[in-house]
Amino acid sequence: MQSLFSYFQEPFCGESTLVIRHPGATRNDFSPVRPSRRRRGNREAKGRVVLIVFLAILTVLVLLILGAVMAYRALYRVPHWYSVVLAESEKTENGPSIHASAEQLERRVADLISGLGSTGPWELVISEKQINGWLFEATQKGEPALFPPEIRSPRVHFEPERLVGACEVWGETDSPVVISFEVDLFLTEPNRLAIRIRSLRVGAIPWPLKSAVEGISETARKWELPILWRQTAGDPVAVVQLPGELQKHPIRLTAIQLGQGEIYLAGTSGEEEAREKEGATKGGTKAKE
Repeated sequence: MQSLFSYFQEPFCGESTLVIRHPGATRNDFSPVRPSRRRRGNREAKGRVVLIVFLAILTVLVLLILGAVMAYRALYRVPHWYSVVLAESEKTENGPSIHASAEQLERRVADLISGLGSTGPWELVISEKQINGWLFEATQKGEPALFPPEIRSPRVHFEPERLVGACEVWGETDSPVVISFEVDLFLTEPNRLAIRIRSLRVGAIPWPLKSAVEGISETARKWELPILWRQTAGDPVAVVQLPGELQKHPIRLTAIQLGQGEIYLAGTSGEEEAREKEGATKGGTKAKE
């Protein structure tokens, strides 16, 4: 049986129009019925909601992608001073300069040790070039006691009241990540070295200082150095008790100062240091009596 009405939609003035046709009526015999304004408003509102949701999702995706790219670039960023020092090392690693720097450091330390038996003060100035030369030699020889195999190209840089250092850490990827740090060095009393950790970064990304605290504590345990932890303005400070003897010779470190490109050390050694210790011991004994 043919239905009383058949429905279809035709365009009417740019809008969807409901057309009611009677059986047997021609195409021109129709009664257009426009949808109500309320229905049109609902459809427009739903369209706006869908568009807003789509734009929000698109914005989040773009931000995530840009953030990932920036994080990747920051992760593999290299400090400028470290790039300069590495470039200088590459220029001289096949020549005598870097080897001579390492030999100068070893010779100066050997001279200091040999003079510990004598009475009197001592001074030692070490340049960052000498230290970096020695670090280059140590890593080339593969000193297992100093660095694990994934650590390469450790270097330091001295500035007034500031020491910065960095190294490459190689993992499973073909590109290393550069870890850098900034510390202050000072003495709280003779033979008590304080290390204030200012910052620790992986690439350009700040890293929690807790990992630096754990690393210093582990190294101090391996070297059997007593260590205490304090805080200064929120920065962790490691206070390390240095040994009072070096190769069975009494030694005391009384001054440490960081300068541009060098570090200055001073102290007393030999019989003078032994007498000072003996006097302090006697003074303490008399006080007890």
